[in-house]
Amino acid sequence: MKLPITPVVETVFGLLLLVATVSVNAQTVGAGPYYASPSWDQTLPPNTRFIVLSNMNSAAVLDRETGLVWQKTPDQSHTLRLSEAQQTCFEFESVRYGWRVPTTSELLSLFVPGTCTTNAGVTVKCRSLPDGHPFDLPNGSVSAWSTTQVGGSPGSYFGLFTAPRGILTGIFDANTGQASAWCVRAPF
Repeated sequence: MKLPITPVVETVFGLLLLVATVSVNAQTVGAGPYYASPSWDQTLPPNTRFIVLSNMNSAAVLDRETGLVWQKTPDQSHTLRLSEAQQTCFEFESVRYGWRVPTTSELLSLFVPGTCTTNAGVTVKCRSLPDGHPFDLPNGSVSAWSTTQVGGSPGSYFGLFTAPRGILTGIFDANTGQASAWCVRAPF
């Protein structure tokens, strides 16, 4: 015997099916401050641009302009060949893995244009880390590899030398060059 389905039951059943198939966008809530999406067209003052990440044992710094996460203290204990720098970053752990040697563009994104005074007292254009940055650089300087290959020169990669008065970029030989690893955590 077939039972008749009333219009009210049909309507309720139809609404239940509709609700079951509609995708609901839930808002996620998490602990900690909200960080706006990085945008390479913004310029932020250092006191809001750089955030030392306590959830990574304060060993990492978020650059809110680019979204890149950097080692707070680059390993300056010894200089390395490029493959050794890559291994150092691969093995660097600060609560999370996923670290790598940065590109030249990523390295240079940390620096701001300005003027520097040479030892001879001459003022020249240069790039330097912004005043108030949170990085621990021994004596205010660091040398670092990048993974950016010099066009037309197999085995040659750009690197970076910083000094308290600014930065210089250089070209290192991957097999014989010596620089340090300043690791970044970011997508490739």
